[in-house]
Amino acid sequence: GATHVAHGCTGKGNDQVRIEVSLRILNPRLKILAPVREWEMKSRQEEVEYALRRKMPIPPKKDSLYSLDQNLWGIAIESGPLEDPWVEPPPEAYRWTKDPAKAKPKAQIVSIDFERGVPVAVNGRSMPLVELIRSLNRTGAEHGVGRTDLIEDRLVGIKSRELYEAPGATILHAAHKEMEQLTLDREMLSFKESVAPRYARMIYDGLWFT
Repeated sequence: GATHVAHGCTGKGNDQVRIEVSLRILNPRLKILAPVREWEMKSRQEEVEYALRRKMPIPPKKDSLYSLDQNLWGIAIESGPLEDPWVEPPPEAYRWTKDPAKAKPKAQIVSIDFERGVPVAVNGRSMPLVELIRSLNRTGAEHGVGRTDLIEDRLVGIKSRELYEAPGATILHAAHKEMEQLTLDREMLSFKESVAPRYARMIYDGLWFT
């Protein structure tokens, strides 16, 4: 029975496109409201002040230098000092992972069981997928695994410097790739390598309902 959907995306990111394209495919009659973009707020500070005046419990706090997006799979960090590509990421920019130079000096062996390509157990212990990812996030973070510093070419046509921390995802991707090498034949491996970027691009562009 809904008639409207509102989101808090700015005019610079990819999420607005993913949300709005998906909504228009699923129900073109829904009206989409994007106040942060439509009201032309000039800065993140303006957005934070608006939310705080209305007692919205939002991160980051008013004095934070960074914009953070976080979910089970990882955390994305942008803005502040990171907008200068010559600036090395300050240590305090990272939220999940230990500095690799200060991480545990002893390596830890992690064994992952897969069934039909889906991870089902870590070190012989079966667990639901969400718990499994959280477990690998903790393990990887302790060892400084999963940091990425990159320039992203956004869907809307601008470049953005982003830090990503995804320790569990990094471990799972490495393990899955090794499993592919053991189980897939040459033609299937070649097909997988060619189709994976196309599939990832469709997801990135919010076209999973097309």
